[in-house]
Parts: sequence; structure tokens; C-alpha cells
Amino acid sequence: MNRRPLSLAICLLVPFVILVLGLGLAGWQGYQASIDLRKENGRGLVPPGFTVEIAEAGKHTLWLHTYTVFEGEAYESGDRLRPGAKLLLVDESTGEAIDLNPYVSARKSMGAERAVSLGTFEVGKPTRLGIMGSGFPDSAVLSVAPVKLAQVFRTIAEVGGIAALTLFAAILALIVLLHRRQKSMEAEAKMRT
Repeated sequence: MNRRPLSLAICLLVPFVILVLGLGLAGWQGYQASIDLRKENGRGLVPPGFTVEIAEAGKHTLWLHTYTVFEGEAYESGDRLRPGAKLLLVDESTGEAIDLNPYVSARKSMGAERAVSLGTFEVGKPTRLGIMGSGFPDSAVLSVAPVKLAQVFRTIAEVGGIAALTLFAAILALIVLLHRRQKSMEAEAKMRT
């Protein structure tokens, strides 16, 4: 049975389709994960202060939004609290103050919105948290979000794994198809002679 060799266009198109589909899947996975990573327990203005429902026990980060739009107004602040500004975090179920553990400054950016971490704290159970401040020359937007470092690394590994497997599959498909085309062309050339 005489088969015609694969066209060069088919040999290039199949790996291209594999690449587009795989990278599209990796992009979609990254997008879905980024939506989950953006979730916060709540945000508000200090002063006057606000309360946040902490739904899960564990470590949380207190973020200072250096630029954001909150309730229809734009707020901009520096990368750290102004001298004299103080924050108080209170577990409303017990009335106890919660210590904020400052650490090397982390930053996050989503679109035009930017924030810098003021530190982390840990709660042993779901609770309602009061956040108050004093010594602020202007109101600043603060938010609380769970620490999601493990989730960030898992997302990077998933997206990177999908992208790497896609690239490997596309290269493998290209090699196999070009090899098959070459063998068919050689067989066709032998038949002519």
C-alpha cells in the first residue's frame, strides 16, 4: 500500500495546535488560581477602623494598599505606615489584642492596585477581628488575607508542569511527524527508481 508523505504544513500544524491548547490550559489554570489567591477576608479604612470575619484558622497578612479604589474613591498611601501611626488588632470574641509580626516586606499588585504587607498574625480558630488605627494623617485602606504561600508554589508547579509537558509533547510530535514524513519520502523515492 502506497501512502503519500505527510505535508510539511501538517507536520508543523499538529505541534502548533498541541502547543496552543496546552499553553491555553496552563494560562487558564493560572488565571483560575489567581482569582482564588486574590480573595481577602475583608478590607476597610483606618481610621476609623473596621471589622473582618476570619473564616479559617492559620496565618493571615495585614496589607496596606498603596494605591486602590475603595467604595468609589481612590486612596493612595506610602509604602509604609507614617511615623506615629499605630495599629491595633483585637479578637472581638475574647477582647484580646493580636500581635502583628512584621517581616520582610511583601508586595502584591493586581492591575492598577498595589499593596505592601505590614506583617502577619495567627488565629487559632475562626473569629471576628477588629482593626483600628491612630496617628494616621489621612485614611488608609487596609485588608486582611490568608497567607497562601503553599498555594502560590503549588500553582507555579502546576502551571510550569503543564507548560513543560506541552512543550515536550509538541517537540515530540514534531520529531515523530517529520521522521514519518522523511521515511515516506524515502520509500516513495525508492518506488520511483
